[in-house]
Amino acid sequence: MKLRSGPSLAVWLVIVWLLGVLPCVAYPIPPVPLWELLQKSDLVLLAKVVEVDPIAEQEDGTRRWDSAIARLQVVEVWKGEPTDRVEVPYPANLLCPAPPRYEKGETVLAFLARSEEGTWATVGLSYGTLYPQTEEVEDYRAAIRDASVLMKGETVSLQSRLEWLSAIAARRGTRWHGLYELEGRSDKLHSYYDRSGASRALAASLSEAQRARIARGFVDEPSTDRTLPMALSVLADFKSREVDLAAASAIESVLKEEEVPWWIPDALGLTLKRFGDPDVDKRLAHVGRDFADVDAEEVRRIWREACSALGIPRVAPIGVPKPKVWGVGSNTPS
Repeated sequence: MKLRSGPSLAVWLVIVWLLGVLPCVAYPIPPVPLWELLQKSDLVLLAKVVEVDPIAEQEDGTRRWDSAIARLQVVEVWKGEPTDRVEVPYPANLLCPAPPRYEKGETVLAFLARSEEGTWATVGLSYGTLYPQTEEVEDYRAAIRDASVLMKGETVSLQSRLEWLSAIAARRGTRWHGLYELEGRSDKLHSYYDRSGASRALAASLSEAQRARIARGFVDEPSTDRTLPMALSVLADFKSREVDLAAASAIESVLKEEEVPWWIPDALGLTLKRFGDPDVDKRLAHVGRDFADVDAEEVRRIWREACSALGIPRVAPIGVPKPKVWGVGSNTPS
């Protein structure tokens, strides 16, 4: 990711005109985490994508919004009326905002609402088609079940929301959805397009027990994606040797990859602070700016020197799971 704020509106309009893939103003949408996806959906289902077919252009040659139709074999319905098969038209050729993705042969968690034409439409574009790992499906099932119970009431108290958010933030599969609502600014890329303000800054209201739950989840399943700096931001004032070592292990894991992500300086800085680095900013001064490519060897060198200077113990790296389908959910591009 090399863009700080994305192209200007004028640039996007030129791209759209040249490619002819989008008949309206295109700009990244605000992130849509799990709670909002569920609120806005009439149908939430786990389904196998059995076919994806293109939609023909209209007779006058003008382009449709939807350019493909996904045919889904339903595995489970988590909200809405039971059904066996669903067809979802969607803008497969959309340039920006990022479109939903329906990958033939994969199992998708889809959030759908009825369109004005009466067809199904994907809620939140790229945020509304998720591809959890097999071991993460239960995390989503439980999160949606519990949120659905809360939504049946006339109002949802702050404490009930915090209980739910801390529970999903503790699980690696749903972690981004919880952390983004607790501290949206910790995801610098996506929060740039979000004007929700205080509603994405609930972390200060977490109880010690709720923060401990997130910490325990992080220790049991350390993050190796963009939720690493997010989790460490929420847990910045939470003292725990186990969290310290889990963070170090996550850093080791990410740095073993051939390329390192743009957010690694943030994660590295937050980790070094946990180990008492007196001047993190000076140590990381030449690493690079937000969203820019990062020199992997330089970051590895800084990490090795810091480990030696701060007495950070050697820790075993963990696996870095790869997304089943890129460009959706927390990996929505910008």
